[in-house]
Amino acid sequence: MKRYFFKKFLIGLIGACLCLSLCACSLTDTSIDELMRPPQLSQSRQQVQAALQNILGTSYHLIAPTDGEHRSSINLQDLNGDEQNEAICFFTTGEIQLLDVLVLRKEGDAWSQWGRFNSDATKVEQLSFSDMDGDGIKELIVGWSYLTGSEKLMEILQLGEDRLSSQYKQK
Repeated sequence: MKRYFFKKFLIGLIGACLCLSLCACSLTDTSIDELMRPPQLSQSRQQVQAALQNILGTSYHLIAPTDGEHRSSINLQDLNGDEQNEAICFFTTGEIQLLDVLVLRKEGDAWSQWGRFNSDATKVEQLSFSDMDGDGIKELIVGWSYLTGSEKLMEILQLGEDRLSSQYKQK
């Protein structure tokens, strides 16, 4: 009986040690500084963030879509088929909470403004991309909502040479 108990105890102890060694937590590092460190942006997102500060200054607030595949405040997507991602950002400035869209493209090592659009919406619900007119440049399909949240609409934004314009808007 004692032998059977000892085998069960030994197997349980080995299993517990194996589980602890495979878990993602560190049992030895208890530094509070490591636990309190904010998440780090990737290098490309850091470069986009620096470009945003150069273009917009410091008085802006990034907004992320609340639904869909692209729920980041900085969305990277190849819009023109050159195998290099462009950055799509939704933001608001000042006291009026109307949203703007900014598209940045990378030229060499620097990010520059490709297009900007001022919306009359207060919230971005969804974002997707599609080349709807076959010109090789993907359009932005944005689902907006307004302050009350009851009125929602879809808008298709098209990139031109150096601007972003609305091509279609429907409730």
